[in-house]
Amino acid sequence: MANRAEPGKLLLNFSDVRFMSSSMLGKRIKRNKKCKHEKTRLKLCSISKDIMQVVKLMKLNKLLDICADETRAMIAFDKV
Repeated sequence: MANRAEPGKLLLNFSDVRFMSSSMLGKRIKRNKKCKHEKTRLKLCSISKDIMQVVKLMKLNKLLDICADETRAMIAFDKV
């Protein structure tokens, strides 16, 4: 689920996602690049432990801004 907190901010909530293909991970990377180009701050949250293992294995956790849950992501938007 994608929620726009406000202009310039995009939150992707993965709470209902149980599997993510490599092509979907690639789309997250492309979305990250597009957001940077558009000066939109992108945050991902509520990623399952299984998916997070893959994200860490691919070192995407260093590229993507990942928060534990939606509340923490919204708070992180306010921190500059």
